[in-house]
Amino acid sequence: MTILSHSVAETHRLAAKLAAQAKPGEVIALFGDLGNGKTTFVQGFCAACGVTSPITSPTFTLMHIYRGRQWPIYHFDFYRLQSVAEAQALGCEEYFDGDGVALVEWPERALALLPPQHWQVRLRIPDFSGAPNEREIKIHRASNEETKAPPLAEVAA
Repeated sequence: MTILSHSVAETHRLAAKLAAQAKPGEVIALFGDLGNGKTTFVQGFCAACGVTSPITSPTFTLMHIYRGRQWPIYHFDFYRLQSVAEAQALGCEEYFDGDGVALVEWPERALALLPPQHWQVRLRIPDFSGAPNEREIKIHRASNEETKAPPLAEVAA
């Protein structure tokens, strides 16, 4: 599914719809260049889950933990990682299959650690000079042959 968001508020609403479907043990991988809206998406997701504390990118701390109404949210930022081994040293795999939902910025730095079935959110700015606030957001469920993921239309509905 691909959606064009025209504002931060629209991006937050889309993230909230994904949050409504999320359940403990899920991983949401957020792809996109610097400034494309990954942390903005996480802010909308967390707000929908009842998090009231400020949501910032954990670029230097590598992970923030937020307490949602139903379960914890583990917010990772792998931007500074140089290898999969560094991500393994963080113990992130324990959070990926844990009691909360993990949101991972820059997941391409450690794709091998993500579970086969996870959400992928790809954000990009289609026309930076003409419409710098617009984001093209693609959401789909990565899965293997055995996985029966819910239809993406449920996220957009």
